[in-house]
Amino acid sequence: MLIKNCVKNDDGGYDFQFSVNDEEAEYLIHLAIETLIRTGVIQLEDQDAVQDELDYYINNGGKVS
Repeated sequence: MLIKNCVKNDDGGYDFQFSVNDEEAEYLIHLAIETLIRTGVIQLEDQDAVQDELDYYINNGGKVS
């Protein structure tokens, strides 16, 4: 991940630009989905089956679109 133009705002937050390659993007999206599921933001009827499908897809070269 490359972070550019990082500036601290008066309110303590940050503004920046970043870029990621395909592998990093897939990892970040996978992590975000897992986190949303774990925290309950996303509700699944059969969480184990969905997680198994997601893992299978990613482990077999599936690309995030």
